[in-house]
Amino acid sequence: MLIYNTVGVFEGLVLFVVSVESGFVRRWVEVSDLRRGQIFVFLTSMAWGSSFVVIRWGVDFLNPFVYLFFRFVVASVVTLPFLRWVGAGGLRELFFDRRVVFVGLINTLAFFCEFVGMEYTTAGISALLTNVNVVIIAFLAYFFLGEDMGRKKIVALALSVLGVFLIAVNGDLANLQGGEFLGNFLILVSGALWAIYIVLMKVIVDNKSHRHGEVNSMNLTYAVTLMTMIFSLFPVLIYGFEDFSLISQVATVPALMGILYMGFVCTTLAYFLYFEGLKRVSASVSGLYLLLQIIFAVGLGFLLLGEVPTIHTLIGGALIGVSIYLVS
Repeated sequence: MLIYNTVGVFEGLVLFVVSVESGFVRRWVEVSDLRRGQIFVFLTSMAWGSSFVVIRWGVDFLNPFVYLFFRFVVASVVTLPFLRWVGAGGLRELFFDRRVVFVGLINTLAFFCEFVGMEYTTAGISALLTNVNVVIIAFLAYFFLGEDMGRKKIVALALSVLGVFLIAVNGDLANLQGGEFLGNFLILVSGALWAIYIVLMKVIVDNKSHRHGEVNSMNLTYAVTLMTMIFSLFPVLIYGFEDFSLISQVATVPALMGILYMGFVCTTLAYFLYFEGLKRVSASVSGLYLLLQIIFAVGLGFLLLGEVPTIHTLIGGALIGVSIYLVS
């Protein structure tokens, strides 16, 4: 009787799961293409917002260079199935393109600054300062891509500068000399480097599209990911020879969880969802959705790390948020 009842319960659970899954699939099919794009970009903002918290948590017990390297080892491995799914092609050409190699170096330096900087500052502030790159991109696009420059972008620059200053000073000019200022400065540099990275990626895509047809963005991202893994190996070798325990720290459950999450969710899955979202929504709309990553970073930093933003951080963050909105 017990076995009979257990089998009955199991069958009931299976039928329930199947019915829920079939209902979800049916509803997902009915969702418009635009709505799917919005969902994809929303999930991307969640992943990238959470990455600031996971990095901040991880650098407390992992060397930042080791942490970064193994993140991209995981991303390089798990991205391959996605490339096969979306129809990868022309990867060899991208790997030997000097511009792609240079962009990979820029991306590596940006991540170096982010991971080291987050040893000294909070996840919320890091998200705010990193996303200033949206404003920087607008000005780089004016000088190098010939895009229009209007009053909104000029106002956005002024607001972002004021916001960064308020966050850096935090009500006391003496904070410009502490370790927290160093962390904030490195995060700001990483944002500026990513602005250069994004503009260069657009130049590469536009140039290759003109010469060879449309470029698969996921392929290009994977090529840069692989370059970043290669470049980030060098400091790991240097630190590893000096102290092998820095590398052996990776073989712990918390370290592996952080590395796997950063490599798969925040890199491979996030970029896949982002590019799928861009196929369905405009770049400006996606930019507004990505503003949510700041909210996720601040909220998760408060809930999981106990980070409480000061009034100056909130005001500075609001100014940066408005500046990003103006150029999106």
